[in-house]
Amino acid sequence: MNRRRMIERKALLTAVSLVLALLIGGCEEGTGPDSRPESVTLTPTQTTVAAFDTIILAATVRDGSGKVIEVPSVTWTTSDAGVATAQSFWPGSASAVRFGTVLGVSPGSVTITATSGTASAAAVITVGPPVPVASVTVTPGSSTVARIGDTLRLAATLRDASGNVLLPRPTTWSSDNEVVATVDTTGLVRAVGEGSATMTATREGVRGTAATTVVSVVLAFVSQRDGNEEIYGMNADGSVQIRLTNNAQRDGAPTWSPQGARIAFQSAQYIYVMNADGGTQTRLNVGCCLFDVMAWSPDGQAIAFTTPDDPYDGFPWHVAVVNVASGSVRRLAPTQRSNVDPVWSPDGRRIVFTSYESGDSELYVVNAPPGSAGTPFRLTNTAGNDGNPAWSPDGQKIAFVSERDGNKAIYLMNADGSAQTNLTNNSASDAKPQWSPDGQKIAFTSYRDGNWEIYVMTADGSAQINLTNNAASEGDPQWSPDGQKIAFVSDRDGHAEIYVMNADGSGQTNLTNNQAHDVYPRWRP
Repeated sequence: MNRRRMIERKALLTAVSLVLALLIGGCEEGTGPDSRPESVTLTPTQTTVAAFDTIILAATVRDGSGKVIEVPSVTWTTSDAGVATAQSFWPGSASAVRFGTVLGVSPGSVTITATSGTASAAAVITVGPPVPVASVTVTPGSSTVARIGDTLRLAATLRDASGNVLLPRPTTWSSDNEVVATVDTTGLVRAVGEGSATMTATREGVRGTAATTVVSVVLAFVSQRDGNEEIYGMNADGSVQIRLTNNAQRDGAPTWSPQGARIAFQSAQYIYVMNADGGTQTRLNVGCCLFDVMAWSPDGQAIAFTTPDDPYDGFPWHVAVVNVASGSVRRLAPTQRSNVDPVWSPDGRRIVFTSYESGDSELYVVNAPPGSAGTPFRLTNTAGNDGNPAWSPDGQKIAFVSERDGNKAIYLMNADGSAQTNLTNNSASDAKPQWSPDGQKIAFTSYRDGNWEIYVMTADGSAQINLTNNAASEGDPQWSPDGQKIAFVSDRDGHAEIYVMNADGSGQTNLTNNQAHDVYPRWRP
């Protein structure tokens, strides 16, 4: 219930209480719901109301013996709906008195009739001029819409010269920049394009305004520019960087829902979910997490994460799934040693994760749907550590990092663990495999040039190309949803900044460009 309706209802309930105090003391005990109505008494029988304001009428129905009928049926009618309307009003509790709300529409005189069976009574209502509007307040006074096509509801509150809230009246809405945002006759704003616009509500020549900013938040990231780690969002070109979280805790690991409507993140060892514009931040009642190990299910209903047996000691870690709507948690594959790095298959039926059950880290897969987790299936079984799994977009392959050859290398295997192949196959370290959206290429980080660089290769390991190629350290490559861009983190400016480049390495641009550390870029789906 919005604020205006709460105020209206409170006023009506106050009026009802006064009427009841006058009427109930004089009513005899009712004779039951089956009594035949013989008379109706209206209170008051003559009164005034201003246009766009309301009054309460009370109807008491009696039977032939003069006793009050306990639960009468009363209908309300008006002789002229252009002057005033009437309808039943329920005060929220049972009563022998029936109430009607009369709303003044325009100046004039009107008869309001209360009818019960064949009995009726009438009241003459004089509708006077409306109380002048002295001010219009639009709420929220300023807002940010985080995606073109999204909507925002504005509300206009009217007040008289004494500051009293007036009942809603027809209000004219307008936008000063409909290329950015439009507003309909009800105050519903729709984002059309990036930029700023002012929404105006007008009644009787009195105006109230609200500032609306439309951004296309397509990159979420973590920034320390405010003294601690917070979640930010920005456009693809780095413009309109907006702060999405604002608290004293460390916020990190922003992870978009598959539909791009919400962002999960970690704060104070808990998982939170918020809207894309930072609104409605809700804590899921689960303790977690190792940063960078959260994953939404493809249907957007659950989040896989890691949680410790002992929140103070932190070990061992286990993979669990939390239902976003209910908050219920189900642990997958409990073992004596830690399980980390959960990643959903594209069809949502399986989760691959890294387990230390055998001493070193190996990859396992387990069924994901509730109630059918079953026994984890081991995918790798080598003397070196295996981890950092990444499903191919079609779910047929898994890229991962392995140390079985004495250094970190990018490997590829079928989803059942067969045909494990070294793709990068060099003496330096390679890590962080990231599939292109079409499944044709894999971006990764490599130390083969003496510093960390962003490389790309075809999915069979051929055509390995250094995209960044400079003396700084580059990392965390992230493909844009259309596969045309790669966002990454670079310290080439003396601190961590978020850069974006074309998929061939051209057009490298610093998006964040400030003196603080900015990391963890994640594209909106």
